[in-house]
Order: sequence, then structure tokens, then C-alpha cells
Amino acid sequence: MACNECDKLVDVTNLSLPYVVRTCNKCGREITLRNLGAHGIGYKGDKGDRFVIPPGFLKLSANPLSSSLQFTSHGLSQFVEMVFDLDIVSQQHKKNFPAAIHKIQANIEQFLKNAESLRGLDLDDPANNEEISKRIGPDPKSAEWFGFMAHGACSIALRAIEDGNASEAAWAMATAERLRAIAIFKSNFEETVFMGHSARPLIDFMRIWDANKTIKDEAFWHIKLRENAFAISQLFSVPVTLIQDKAYVGGMSLDQKDARLLDFLYSGGSANEAILIEIKTPMTRLLAGKYRKNVYSPSAELSGSIVQVNDYCDSLRANIDRLLRNKPEVRLNTFNPRRIVIIGNYERELTDEIKRKSFALFRSSLTGTDVITFDELFQKVEQLARLFNLIRNPTLSEGSQM
Repeated sequence: MACNECDKLVDVTNLSLPYVVRTCNKCGREITLRNLGAHGIGYKGDKGDRFVIPPGFLKLSANPLSSSLQFTSHGLSQFVEMVFDLDIVSQQHKKNFPAAIHKIQANIEQFLKNAESLRGLDLDDPANNEEISKRIGPDPKSAEWFGFMAHGACSIALRAIEDGNASEAAWAMATAERLRAIAIFKSNFEETVFMGHSARPLIDFMRIWDANKTIKDEAFWHIKLRENAFAISQLFSVPVTLIQDKAYVGGMSLDQKDARLLDFLYSGGSANEAILIEIKTPMTRLLAGKYRKNVYSPSAELSGSIVQVNDYCDSLRANIDRLLRNKPEVRLNTFNPRRIVIIGNYERELTDEIKRKSFALFRSSLTGTDVITFDELFQKVEQLARLFNLIRNPTLSEGSQM
């Protein structure tokens, strides 16, 4: 029963998150409270409060998406030692190895009890052994299967020790540890390793740049950007979808000449706005000669590419209904399409302040069309890779086309 000192304090009902237990100084009532820290970050309590972390709130996993904590490098190493239980190498277990085996079996049993596939079964009841085998059996590559087999190998090792059969005991224990290691890997590290493999295309894409930045073949770059569509998505602040590469946007006459083929057609954002992308090569010049003492003019290739993508834009607007007549699943808004030209190599060509300023002035003066250099595109992908702590080794990228 609340007193006049604590009657305004209301117990929180959701106890799955950390909370504090505060005891009223007047009536002794215990109140469960959850007060957020400054700016809503963390939790705070008053002097005398008992801080409670509910069971299951702290989850340790090598997979950062499954863990409630973020490991440091040292912490991750400690976690690995914990899950593999290096205590087995102690002198105490050397003197009484059967006790160490029983401890391993107990850990495996606890792991199996927590397994989703075995939930609801009493694993300590021998009558359930057949049902356990039945549930684990259909997936002989699961962590539970390897754990179950490791438990059996431990039993064989114990019997061999009792019988004085050193060879069988050594074989069974080695087998048990191999199986247990695979079970630990599959339950704690497999997803993380796969995440690393999933991020590998970022590094591979950067190596394409390292090895091929002087390639003048436009078709080569078209193929590589098509194969790595995620790279172009880094140019946008909204989700984008590739509609088509080498997209026909109109203009073909009766003799099938003069067809306008855009390199890439994307849709972006919730409004499905059309995005037209025209690519050249990293070796395409950005600037021509000096126009005046302190000014460079844009190259014919750069200005021509801008005119070309704008022409494609006009053609797309004029022909959109006809072009999408047989594609009812495609939604494309052509009211104000964004145009992008990917061209040249900023670092290689713009070697002094006058060139950099001339290019910046020209690029910033454009309306509705963005100019991105190839090295700027790859820098965006590299920034994304660094979020995953992926650092490429450029020396591994030397060579010919990839």
C-alpha cells in the first residue's frame, strides 16, 4: 500500500528491460522504476536504488546482430576462450580427466536443452532418447547434431578410460572435441563468418578499381557496374532499384537506327522517380585546355555526355507510356528525372588548384545533372567497407582485367 510519500510513483510493468527497485523510506514499499538518463540515453537511479538487469537481457554472441553488447577486440578474444572452455587444459583436469569429460558433457547437455528443436523434451529422461535422435536426425549438419554426437563420443571416452584402453580413449576424446568445436562454430560463429563473406563483394569491387583504373573500354565498366549494382546505390540518399541496363528510351526510326540506349535506368525513393545514368571511362578527360589564364573549360566528352543524358531524359519523358506498356509491374515517375554521368578520374587528372576549381565551378553550375568521377564512386564504396572494418590490400589487386 502506497503512502503519501510514494503514492505518485507507479511501478513499471515491462520488466524485460533494466529497471531499479526503490524502497520507500516511509512505508517500506518496493517500487520498480525505469528512469532514462540524460537525453534518453542509458538508465539512471537514485542513491540506494537497486539496479536490476533482467535474465536474458545481456546476450553474448559473436554475431553483432544477435548480441546485446558490442565486443572490443580483446572482449571478442575472451568470448572465444569462454565458449571453447580452455579450462580443460588446467593441471587440475589433467590429474582427473574423467571429471573434465563430465563437465564437457554437462555443457553439451545444457546447450541441447536450450535448442529450439528439442524444446519441451526432458533430456535427462532416457525414455526420450529415441525422440531426441528423431528430432536431431533430419538435419545431420546442425549444431545440435554435432553436439549430440560429441556427447556420445565423450561417453565412449569415459568407458575406454575405465577399461584402460588408451588408444580408444584418445580417439574418442579427439573425436568429441572435433565434433564439439564444429557445434560451437555453428552456434556462435557461422553467421558471423557468413556475414564476412557477404561483405566480400565490397573488397572485390575496390580491387577491380585498383587493377583496372586505366581501362578505356566503356563496355568493361558497364559490365562491372552492372555486376555490382550496389555500388551505384551508394550515390543516393534513398533506396534505388535497377530497372534495366542498356535501357531503350526511344528514338528508333523505321530502319531501326538512332535508338537511344541509356547505360542504366533506376527508380528511386517512394515516388519511384526515374534516375538516368550514363557512364564513360576513368580515362575519359574531364577538362580541355585552358580557356583563360585561371580557367579550364570542360572537355568535349564531358559536355557531350551531359547533353546526351539530357537528350535521353527528354526521350524517356516523351515515350514513357509506350515504353512501359508491356511492363505493368514497373512504376516510374518521369516528372523530374535525376541524371548522373559517371566519368573520368578526379585524382589522376585534376592535379592543381586551378583545374580542381574549374571542374568544381562547372559541376556545381549544372541543374538536374550530377557529374561523379569513377574514383569518387569507388571512394563511396570504400567508406561503406570501412564501416565493416574491411580494409583492402591494393598490392593484391595488381594485374590485368578482373
